[in-house]
This record gives sequence, C-alpha cells and structure tokens, in this order.
Amino acid sequence: MGINTILFTGSSDAPGGDQGYAIGVDRVRDVLSDFREGRSRAWFGAGLLTPPPAILRRESLPAGVLVTSAQEGSSADRLRLEDVLITAIDGKRLGSSLASYCQAVGEARSGDELDMTVFTGRGRRQQTLSVEFD
Repeated sequence: MGINTILFTGSSDAPGGDQGYAIGVDRVRDVLSDFREGRSRAWFGAGLLTPPPAILRRESLPAGVLVTSAQEGSSADRLRLEDVLITAIDGKRLGSSLASYCQAVGEARSGDELDMTVFTGRGRRQQTLSVEFD
C-alpha cells in the first residue's frame, strides 16, 4: 500500500507497457509526522534539475544536480544558490540524477547542516558551503 508518485506510459509496441512508482505507506507516515510538526526532509529551498550528461561533457563539468531557483527566504536564497551545479554533499559525489541527490542527503531534516560542493559562475569556481536545511 502506498501513494503513487509517477507513472511512465509506454507506447503500444513497447515491451513491458506502463510502469508505476509509489512511496510505501510506512514512509508516508514517517514523513507526514515531520510535516505536521513543521519540519522538512532534505529541503533547502531550491529547485533542482538533472542536466543531460551530453551537456555536462560539452561544458567540461562533472556529474551533478543543477540548482535552477531559490525560494525567497530559504537557505538557498540566503546563500545565493541559483544556477550552480551541486557535485557532492558531505563528501558523497553526486551522479546526474535526483536519486543521487536523495541518497547523498540521506535523512537530513530541518535544522541539519551539510556541506555542499558546488561549481559557480562562468569561471566554474568550485567551493564547499555549509547549507542548513529549512
């Protein structure tokens, strides 16, 4: 038992047909209890995008997750984390997938601080910042 999160629909000639993914009910209960108390999970106020590997290669950038926007008043906003590529969290290198981000942040909750390694600006300067989760 769980909550559907995404459904991939295939064409009529695709083997295997449709694929559905869900979050298990035990995980939902655990997360909801945090939400009810005003705490988040792995949220620092940023919109994330997984850049295509071909673009990363073309730009000579490592694998990572791109921060596309920062919510006003959030940690991402205070640190000006927009248009940066996150390549590692607490020393764990990211792939070019949201799953790699989720694995790296683990069970981070509101108030936790983790180090994020990011590439910023046109000069592609690498730096490590301590980011507090909202």
